[in-house]
Amino acid sequence: MTIVNADDMEEDEGKYAGAAEEGDEDIKWNTGHDSSLYTAQVPMPTADSAQISQCVKEAVQEHGKVDWVQISQQTAFPIRYCLEQNRYNEGKSRWKYDAATFRWSQAQVLLHFINEHYPAPTPIDFVAVSNFLWLYPADCIKMYELLRGQFDWGAAEIAKASRLSSEGWSNAQIARQLSPTMGGRRVRIALRQSRACLPEIKLPSEIDPVSVERVRELVDAGVSAEDPDIPLILEQARAALPGYDSRIVNRCTLAILSIYPQFASRRNYQLQRPNRAVATNISLQGSTPAISTLPTLSSGSPPQISSKWTTEETMLLIQYARATRTAKNWKYFSTTLGTKTPSQCINKYRALRRHGKATDL
Repeated sequence: MTIVNADDMEEDEGKYAGAAEEGDEDIKWNTGHDSSLYTAQVPMPTADSAQISQCVKEAVQEHGKVDWVQISQQTAFPIRYCLEQNRYNEGKSRWKYDAATFRWSQAQVLLHFINEHYPAPTPIDFVAVSNFLWLYPADCIKMYELLRGQFDWGAAEIAKASRLSSEGWSNAQIARQLSPTMGGRRVRIALRQSRACLPEIKLPSEIDPVSVERVRELVDAGVSAEDPDIPLILEQARAALPGYDSRIVNRCTLAILSIYPQFASRRNYQLQRPNRAVATNISLQGSTPAISTLPTLSSGSPPQISSKWTTEETMLLIQYARATRTAKNWKYFSTTLGTKTPSQCINKYRALRRHGKATDL
């Protein structure tokens, strides 16, 4: 088995890292396999697998690592065969892409191993790859896909790219955060297409285009989080547009939120109907967050109790319920919301759970 020269790896590191920092085009990293041929090959283990796996297990438990030459000598099987047949995975490391910690040297070890043992058009055995690198098979496959240029643009990826773009990052810098080989050109195209394909939404006519764009930026940044905090997004939008009625800003923000797939169910909400006042903020820290100031209606009247739930109120209730996994203080929530009684809040919560309209409550 060939040992990769460390000096070559350092040279590759500088070459690829430099290209990633300044390139508009994708970095070429390819083993020559067709997409139909590289597909994760996970062959059935043979009768020898148990013996090989046991030797690997003993080596890991005794030395904390595997010497495949020694495993080959112990079992009297070729090294490659041992790599393909071992099914012992305890102690393997993860290999998730992170721009801050990614090293091209490891990617080049992967490239050299595949080219030596599974040159195109031979299908790649990712069990062997996983055992050689001592990384989880699924991570090896995912990293291989990223390195060869495969990337799925989902809602979260588009949101992250949009947020970084709004913060002044270049397309090449954004690409580096998403994939080791992606060039800035693909980010530019993806953002352009995502904006062109946005569904038509009905925005409040009272808000000017510049202010709407500001709300879009806040929403982009907010939905890029793992667990988007809708009340926080609403609060930020109201703070960014202090000259507008808070209810109008809420309607604008919710309409923009409806663009994203995870909020698509709210897309048919009638934005132009009058809304009752809702709490400006419900903290999600603990079961008894700090009470917020309630906005008043345009006429100066205090909020009135109503039987009909608006989309805003429902969303706030869902966020509160998800954030308070222990006993929920519905009296506090109803006081903070200002438009519903504790009994109405409890009944709405139970109805959402019963009809499956909100998960994880």
